[in-house]
Amino acid sequence: MAEKSAKLSICIPTWNRSNFLQKTLSILAGQIETDQLGDQVEICISDNGSTDDTPSVIGRIVDENPNLRISVVRFPENQGFSINMDAAVRLASGEFVFLLGDDDLFVPRGVVDLLKVCLGFDADTLVILNLKNADCSSEWRKTASSQDVIFQDVRESLMQLGKFHPTFIGNFIFRRTAYLQHFHPRFLHSIYPHTAVWFEIMRGKRVHFRNLSCLEVDDSDRRIGDCQARATAVDMARIQTEGHLRHQGGQIENLLFYSVNLRSIPRAVLLERSGLCKGKRGTYSDLRVRNLVNCYNGSTLAIACAVSIALASRLVPKWLLRVILR
Repeated sequence: MAEKSAKLSICIPTWNRSNFLQKTLSILAGQIETDQLGDQVEICISDNGSTDDTPSVIGRIVDENPNLRISVVRFPENQGFSINMDAAVRLASGEFVFLLGDDDLFVPRGVVDLLKVCLGFDADTLVILNLKNADCSSEWRKTASSQDVIFQDVRESLMQLGKFHPTFIGNFIFRRTAYLQHFHPRFLHSIYPHTAVWFEIMRGKRVHFRNLSCLEVDDSDRRIGDCQARATAVDMARIQTEGHLRHQGGQIENLLFYSVNLRSIPRAVLLERSGLCKGKRGTYSDLRVRNLVNCYNGSTLAIACAVSIALASRLVPKWLLRVILR
């Protein structure tokens, strides 16, 4: 008899972080076993050519959990994050796919809560989760914390949720058919392919938001510190240059949209140039004047600002930048 398809596929792209993956998989497998979710939840892992003991870690989890539904694909060498993420999703058979970072841990009963969302989810194509990870306004956070919200378009969702929320991999549940339908080959070169898919799905469609903090996230090992928000702002700029933030609207509306989501870029460029953000050195170095102009939709004022920012980042002495930015 053919095995019944899972309701939820938890997809994990990984590369050379076996110590994190060991803990992530152990907690995940333990919750699936304890809550008897084996017939509804599967795990799909794509190993991006790891040179550490990642294969052994996965093998031990499989051996220790014979009832666990797990699929694994392994590349002979690193293909980049986008290809690795997409490969994990392509392994899935579930109606819904949840993207999980290899260093993100489910809180107690987090898998159960996630599955409950899927079981009651029959209309929209996407759920956005984990409000506590968003940089949205505190007033909106309180309003949305106890109710479901429907976003009508990309601009509305980003202006409410902020710029960090749509870049965090653990903030999405995709209906698998929707993901496969809207994932374009050009996304394989994107910095945030999951965000690009989200934007694509939202073209003319509604997105259902629910506040569900099912993960415990610890980025302390990355030593990003105060640079995280600025790094994310610049990454959003890069996504824009890839064309994934395009939407219908007049020039004023578009300029407002970009200014809301990319307002941290000027400080980000100057900060990187100053050398203060050592943990993310080089993060902003490929953000050229042309990229800045594109990000701000090409308005005359934006072009002037972009040129000024670029010149300042190169001409102002680093010691003076440090004094200004501290």
